[in-house]
Amino acid sequence: MAWDEWEQLKTDFLDGLQTSQGGPEARHTTVIGHSYGSTTVGAASKAPGHFAADDIVVAGSPGMLVGDASDLDVGKKHVWSEAAGDDAVPLGGKIAHLGGYKWGVQTWNGIPYDAGPIQTVPSDEAFDAHRMHVDTSGHSGYWNEGSDSLMNQAAVVVGRYNHVQEDN
Repeated sequence: MAWDEWEQLKTDFLDGLQTSQGGPEARHTTVIGHSYGSTTVGAASKAPGHFAADDIVVAGSPGMLVGDASDLDVGKKHVWSEAAGDDAVPLGGKIAHLGGYKWGVQTWNGIPYDAGPIQTVPSDEAFDAHRMHVDTSGHSGYWNEGSDSLMNQAAVVVGRYNHVQEDN
């Protein structure tokens, strides 16, 4: 299957899901991508056409092939990211060039360290997604029972954004 056929298949799936739930006003759909699954979500959401989802949540993302959350079909207010402090995948994604590029200033904890064309992944401040609080470690702890990481995802899934704990 060619890449463009795969992209259309994913879009058709979400369109069908939306229709079966009664249309865009009758449901709330959140697409969650973990690890390289978030890269696939990014590829599908940046492609021309309608991405029939309300929110995108990514965990341990190596990049979404775009430089800014606003480049995704759901708009930057509906892009959510989690990255544990010891998860190496976001850095690995930059090495593999799975992030996107934009003109800007790269910061780490609010301190600028690079300006010009910068590569960003969803956990970077410069990507401009909602960066959710993570209280888990490693690359697969985002779904640990009772964790803030899991509760934050659940709050987005049900559209209760005021319950999401964000990192500044």
